Amino acid sequence: MSAPGSLALDRLIDQVGGTALDADVRRYYRADLTHLWHDTPGGLSPRRVLWWVEHLPEDSATVAALRGGSDHAAEHRAWTSTAHLLASVVDAVQVNTWTTVAAHARRRPKPPTPLPRPTTPRRAGRVVTVAEIAAAGRPPD
Repeated sequence: MSAPGSLALDRLIDQVGGTALDADVRRYYRADLTHLWHDTPGGLSPRRVLWWVEHLPEDSATVAALRGGSDHAAEHRAWTSTAHLLASVVDAVQVNTWTTVAAHARRRPKPPTPLPRPTTPRRAGRVVTVAEIAAAGRPPD
Protein backbone atom coordinates (compact mmCIF):
# COMPACT_ATOMS: atom_id res chain seq x y z
CA MET A 1 0.00 0.00 0.00
CA SER A 2 1.28 3.45 -0.85
CA ALA A 3 1.76 6.24 1.69
CA PRO A 4 -1.07 8.75 2.20
CA GLY A 5 -0.78 11.59 -0.28
CA SER A 6 1.31 9.64 -2.80
CA LEU A 7 -1.25 9.90 -5.59
CA ALA A 8 -1.87 13.61 -5.01
CA LEU A 9 1.87 14.29 -4.93
CA ASP A 10 2.30 12.31 -8.15
CA ARG A 11 -0.40 14.41 -9.84
CA LEU A 12 1.22 17.61 -8.59
CA ILE A 13 4.63 16.57 -9.94
CA ASP A 14 3.02 15.79 -13.30
CA GLN A 15 1.32 19.19 -13.32
CA VAL A 16 4.19 21.46 -12.26
CA GLY A 17 7.22 19.40 -13.11
CA GLY A 18 9.52 17.72 -10.64
CA THR A 19 12.30 20.26 -10.98
CA ALA A 20 10.17 23.19 -9.77
CA LEU A 21 8.91 21.25 -6.78
CA ASP A 22 12.36 19.90 -5.94
CA ALA A 23 13.90 23.37 -6.14
CA ASP A 24 11.24 24.85 -3.85
CA VAL A 25 11.47 22.05 -1.26
CA ARG A 26 15.24 22.51 -1.16
CA ARG A 27 15.04 26.32 -1.05
CA TYR A 28 12.26 26.87 1.46
CA TYR A 29 12.38 23.74 3.62
CA ARG A 30 16.00 22.60 3.29
CA ALA A 31 14.80 19.07 2.52
CA ASP A 32 15.62 16.61 -0.24
CA LEU A 33 12.79 14.91 -2.13
CA THR A 34 14.93 11.82 -2.63
CA HIS A 35 14.27 11.06 1.06
CA LEU A 36 10.64 10.29 0.14
CA TRP A 37 11.65 6.83 -0.96
CA HIS A 38 13.70 5.94 2.13
CA ASP A 39 12.00 4.28 5.07
CA THR A 40 13.33 6.35 7.94
CA PRO A 41 11.39 7.13 11.10
CA GLY A 42 10.24 10.74 11.14
CA GLY A 43 11.39 11.07 7.54
CA LEU A 44 9.82 12.83 4.62
CA SER A 45 6.33 11.71 3.59
CA PRO A 46 4.22 12.66 0.56
CA ARG A 47 1.61 14.16 2.89
CA ARG A 48 4.24 16.42 4.51
CA VAL A 49 5.46 17.61 1.10
CA LEU A 50 1.86 18.45 0.13
CA TRP A 51 1.47 20.44 3.35
CA TRP A 52 4.63 22.35 2.49
CA VAL A 53 3.37 23.08 -1.02
CA GLU A 54 0.19 24.60 0.42
CA HIS A 55 2.33 27.16 2.23
CA LEU A 56 4.82 28.06 -0.48
CA PRO A 57 5.13 31.80 -1.16
CA GLU A 58 3.62 33.34 -4.29
CA ASP A 59 6.99 33.79 -5.99
CA SER A 60 7.97 30.12 -5.71
CA ALA A 61 8.56 28.09 -8.86
CA THR A 62 5.79 25.64 -7.95
CA VAL A 63 3.15 28.35 -7.47
CA ALA A 64 4.27 30.04 -10.71
CA ALA A 65 3.92 26.73 -12.56
CA LEU A 66 0.45 26.21 -11.08
CA ARG A 67 -0.59 29.69 -12.24
CA GLY A 68 0.80 29.56 -15.73
CA GLY A 69 1.61 25.96 -16.56
CA SER A 70 5.10 24.50 -16.49
CA ASP A 71 5.89 26.03 -19.92
CA HIS A 72 5.14 29.57 -18.68
CA ALA A 73 6.35 29.33 -15.08
CA ALA A 74 9.23 31.79 -15.51
CA GLU A 75 6.85 34.35 -17.00
CA HIS A 76 4.53 34.09 -13.96
CA ARG A 77 7.26 33.93 -11.30
CA ALA A 78 7.48 37.65 -10.56
CA TRP A 79 3.76 38.28 -10.97
CA THR A 80 2.46 38.01 -7.42
CA SER A 81 -0.97 39.39 -6.53
CA THR A 82 0.76 42.60 -5.40
CA ALA A 83 2.39 43.02 -8.81
CA HIS A 84 -0.97 42.48 -10.55
CA LEU A 85 -2.62 45.07 -8.29
CA LEU A 86 0.15 47.60 -8.93
CA ALA A 87 -0.14 47.07 -12.69
CA SER A 88 -3.91 47.67 -12.42
CA VAL A 89 -3.31 50.89 -10.48
CA VAL A 90 -0.83 52.12 -13.11
CA ASP A 91 -3.31 51.31 -15.89
CA ALA A 92 -6.11 53.15 -14.03
CA VAL A 93 -3.95 56.24 -13.50
CA GLN A 94 -2.98 56.26 -17.19
CA VAL A 95 -6.63 56.00 -18.28
CA ASN A 96 -7.61 58.76 -15.85
CA THR A 97 -4.85 61.02 -17.17
CA TRP A 98 -5.80 60.24 -20.77
CA THR A 99 -9.47 61.02 -20.04
CA THR A 100 -8.57 64.39 -18.53
CA VAL A 101 -6.29 65.29 -21.44
CA ALA A 102 -8.84 64.07 -24.02
CA ALA A 103 -11.59 66.19 -22.43
CA HIS A 104 -9.53 69.38 -22.80
CA ALA A 105 -7.72 68.71 -26.08
CA ARG A 106 -8.80 69.79 -29.56
CA ARG A 107 -7.76 66.46 -31.02
CA ARG A 108 -8.32 63.21 -29.23
CA PRO A 109 -4.99 61.74 -28.07
CA LYS A 110 -4.07 58.10 -28.54
CA PRO A 111 -5.41 56.00 -25.64
CA PRO A 112 -2.83 54.49 -23.27
CA THR A 113 -1.59 50.94 -23.69
CA PRO A 114 -2.07 48.75 -20.63
CA LEU A 115 1.02 47.32 -18.98
CA PRO A 116 1.89 43.90 -20.37
CA ARG A 117 1.03 40.98 -18.12
CA PRO A 118 1.91 37.32 -18.37
CA THR A 119 -0.37 35.26 -20.54
CA THR A 120 -2.43 32.47 -19.09
CA PRO A 121 -2.29 29.44 -21.35
CA ARG A 122 -5.52 27.96 -22.56
CA ARG A 123 -6.25 24.71 -20.87
CA ALA A 124 -6.61 21.76 -23.18
CA GLY A 125 -9.56 19.45 -22.81
CA ARG A 126 -9.47 16.91 -20.03
CA VAL A 127 -7.19 13.98 -20.77
CA VAL A 128 -8.78 10.59 -20.20
CA THR A 129 -6.41 8.07 -18.65
CA VAL A 130 -6.13 4.42 -19.57
CA ALA A 131 -7.37 3.50 -16.07
CA GLU A 132 -10.54 5.55 -16.57
CA ILE A 133 -11.18 3.91 -19.93
CA ALA A 134 -10.69 0.47 -18.42
CA ALA A 135 -12.95 1.32 -15.47
CA ALA A 136 -15.68 2.47 -17.81
CA GLY A 137 -15.52 -0.88 -19.60
CA ARG A 138 -15.92 0.60 -23.04
CA PRO A 139 -13.54 1.66 -25.80
CA PRO A 140 -12.86 5.37 -26.30
CA ASP A 141 -14.85 7.23 -28.97
